[in-house]
Amino acid sequence: MKIDPKYRAVAFDMDGTLLDTDIDYEKLGNAEYDTLIGFGVPHERINTHESDRDMILHGVQYLNENGRNITFKELCALVNKRACDVEMESIE
Repeated sequence: MKIDPKYRAVAFDMDGTLLDTDIDYEKLGNAEYDTLIGFGVPHERINTHESDRDMILHGVQYLNENGRNITFKELCALVNKRACDVEMESIE
């Protein structure tokens, strides 16, 4: 990716430097879990110690084996929406 030469720097604020937000990070971290539970994946079938990708893949597998036809891409979109909703809760 080529950057326009008129820009000399790019800043990324990871919270607390330029802006202070009040995001509920615990709730944000539970976006995958909450989405899977909401779709009917039993708690005991969710391994919260695996990667987000694997947690979603196993959720899709469980749902498809139990009559819910959903793709990995569709479930990812729903998890991303849930995460975005959590972030938007702190926007003033």
